[in-house]
Amino acid sequence: MDKILAEKIQIYITNLIGGQINVADSKGIILASDTKAEINTKFELRDLENDDPNIIRPYLVVALSNSLENEGYVIIKDDPQKYLSQTPLIKSLAELLIQQHYESIKPDLDSTDKFICSLMYNKDPNKFDYLASQAKVLGYRLDIPRMAFIIHLDGFWNNYLNNNIEFTDEKESIILRKKHDLEKTIAGFFTKDTENITAYMGQDKFVLFKDVKSNSEEKVIQLLKDNFKAIVAPMVNFNISKVTAGIGRSRTGLIGLIRSCKEADEALVLGQKMWGDNQVYTYNELGLLSIIGQGAKDKKLFFSDQILSKLEDPDLVKTLQYFFDQNLNLTQTSEKLGIHRNTVIYRLDQIAKTIGKDPRNFDQAVEIKMALLVDKLLNT
Repeated sequence: MDKILAEKIQIYITNLIGGQINVADSKGIILASDTKAEINTKFELRDLENDDPNIIRPYLVVALSNSLENEGYVIIKDDPQKYLSQTPLIKSLAELLIQQHYESIKPDLDSTDKFICSLMYNKDPNKFDYLASQAKVLGYRLDIPRMAFIIHLDGFWNNYLNNNIEFTDEKESIILRKKHDLEKTIAGFFTKDTENITAYMGQDKFVLFKDVKSNSEEKVIQLLKDNFKAIVAPMVNFNISKVTAGIGRSRTGLIGLIRSCKEADEALVLGQKMWGDNQVYTYNELGLLSIIGQGAKDKKLFFSDQILSKLEDPDLVKTLQYFFDQNLNLTQTSEKLGIHRNTVIYRLDQIAKTIGKDPRNFDQAVEIKMALLVDKLLNT
């Protein structure tokens, strides 16, 4: 969601119901508000979660989505009970504005893009026969194992497709060039197994389903990771400086394409939250993160807070993080921190006393580690 769209929603909802209305993007950044001082401030994402009806808040939050993606939130700052009954209406009208906005500026997708988008967002199992026939018409064999390689070009939508003032090229040509750049660089590293499928997924994302019929999945992943910078180099410029990727597992068939794409997207999103941009992440490497990233957030955040809320000393927090990074090795932790081993032991004793769990005990260390992962993943 951009600022123009957020302002449009804010004005419309304010005129509709009155009250104090804020509109935030999917990261919790307030883009539009009747209070200028609140614009560009961050509304904590944990506060935007209304999964637990027992939590009483002085505001009402309405989550907005477009297709399967979170677009942002309408935050009603007045008495929540006053507007609670109007929540479905607010959500429907705001999402209609979002849909109309994107419809008015979206480019015409080519046949492959339409096929992949239809496949990814399809909720009707009766349409799989039709989608299989589409794949056949497009010349895509579904018996070939492929793995999804999703690339996120930060700023592509806003700088190229959502802004048609500075660019004279047609939007469709811009998308086609980016797809061609991706296909060309991939072909340079993989001379065999060329039955790939490349598509624009919308917003800032492109996907390439890499043909892996002759190479092992592990070998292809390693080549993609080792040559990531060279692969994305043609797609980087002054408008796009952050390029991040996610890789799913190799699969066959329509269901396989869907699962691999979802795995790649999950690896991309969780990887960005945990370790940042300009890297490539694989689903196989997510481990516990793939579990933590799913399900109700409130319960996970409550679990994390119960363990970590009392741990306020920055030296203790740093020691705990280094201790886990060094696989619970006291000597290596002391060397990395540049402190005496006995100081590490003392700090670990303080941590155990403060939170009631000892990181040197395996079972309790697992709980603490999960709390740290939840805190970093869901509070960023």
